[in-house]
Amino acid sequence: MQTLKDLKEKFYNDSNAISLTFLENYALRFDKDFEHLSEPLLRWQDFVLRYIPPKPRGLFFSKEIIEKLSLTDMDSLKKLIFMMQNGEDVNSCQSTGLTINNDISSNRRDKRTDGLWAEWGIHHLHVEINKSKPTDYYTKRSDWLLFIMVFDESILLIDIKSHQEALKFSDPELLSIIYKNWPSVLSPYEIKGVLPPKKNWTKSEVGKLRRGGVSTYFTIDGKVFVGPNMGVTTASTPAVVTLTRNKIIDACSFLAEMAFNSAGQFKKEMAIKGILNPMFCLSLTPKGLAVYELKANVAFVLPKHERVNEKNHITFLNEHLAPEWAVKKINSNFKGE
Repeated sequence: MQTLKDLKEKFYNDSNAISLTFLENYALRFDKDFEHLSEPLLRWQDFVLRYIPPKPRGLFFSKEIIEKLSLTDMDSLKKLIFMMQNGEDVNSCQSTGLTINNDISSNRRDKRTDGLWAEWGIHHLHVEINKSKPTDYYTKRSDWLLFIMVFDESILLIDIKSHQEALKFSDPELLSIIYKNWPSVLSPYEIKGVLPPKKNWTKSEVGKLRRGGVSTYFTIDGKVFVGPNMGVTTASTPAVVTLTRNKIIDACSFLAEMAFNSAGQFKKEMAIKGILNPMFCLSLTPKGLAVYELKANVAFVLPKHERVNEKNHITFLNEHLAPEWAVKKINSNFKGE
């Protein structure tokens, strides 16, 4: 008979097994060189949170980027902007670190994630949509990089920088541009009641501290802010990844309590089928996550936010452990499409 403790542990272990399925499906680098960072759930969340789900979004241009538009290959940039606006997949324009060069379980701190995104929540895209070969995942690497901040319904186009520019990924000017154009984006990250330092960190200092697992604060217009993505941990991994992983574990625990409750939906339906000691697990189905009962061979597909119009532990679990775009890819591979 499953105890509540057994069920919580089972759902946690299942969340790691499901994560590993996705890691293999996306062929993500996962060497497990560093034992304490080798949990599949942690590696999968680094990818999920960096991945840009294809969907139409509103685009907002900074004044600074408008002034630089003539510097780049306008045809490629126009096509990339069109793709983002219309919800096409632009992840192939991201750094190869998304799948190949970064691995949160790496022994090398500088290879564990994208430091710019980890600390400041800023993505960078290569301004190129063509591929060297049709079978390639990534587009050709370009001379220009587009720096953006992605939200559910919008994308902020912050700046364009040369690929040859030194220390471009640790340049605090990116944050200044965000503040000057969209101050409300940074307002939640202001540290109130703190006197601003006499000087800000330099590009070089930000990069060195980031690689050492130290997050930096920054001052704009006399106000002190922390990074919009909550910074890096002492292991030089994204704090937001660890926080999301912890929330998934909490959601698994909440779901286990629901499944264990004798007056709840799961055990009630099993009792109707004559099963008084059900054996539950967390499973991945073609329709998404489900609580699966082994004896009756019955799956209870968990609701998604879009369908119930409410965010809770269960919809969070679906959104982050088995997002719809990832389930769709597995289904496509299974069907041989």
